Parts: sequence; C-alpha cells; structure tokens
Amino acid sequence: MLAKWLKVPIEVVAWPKQANRAAKEVDTPTAIEVHLRADRNLDPSAAEALAAMFRQLYESVSSGDLPRPTKDHKKNP
Repeated sequence: MLAKWLKVPIEVVAWPKQANRAAKEVDTPTAIEVHLRADRNLDPSAAEALAAMFRQLYESVSSGDLPRPTKDHKKNP
C-alpha cells in the first residue's frame, strides 16, 4: 500500500537492501513526486499539482519540445 501511494516499486519499501537497484528504475519526475508527497508543508493537492506541472515540463524539455537551458541562462540581463 505504501509503495502504491509513493508510486515506487515494492522493492523500495519491502526490501531496502535492493532499494538502490529499484531506485534506478524510478524516473526523475516520479522521484520528485515522491519528495513532494512526503513534504509535510504541502497540502496533498498542492503536491499533486506541482508534481503534474514538473512532469509536464520535464517531458517537454526531454522530448525537445522546449529548448534546453544553456550556460548563458544564469547570466542576468
């Protein structure tokens, strides 16, 4: 039940020694979602909304729909 709520493989919860292997199977947006859901400062609906926005942005950037940031993105205008 905990693994389902966290949306991670059961190995992460049931077999901690195998968690390292299982963690490699979790994609970045899911890992971020787990952290957001665990944040006690966030309302569950806010955590869900942030996770959904992050997943959409991540998928857009990783698929090439949005340009990837360059080193110049840190410079102030």
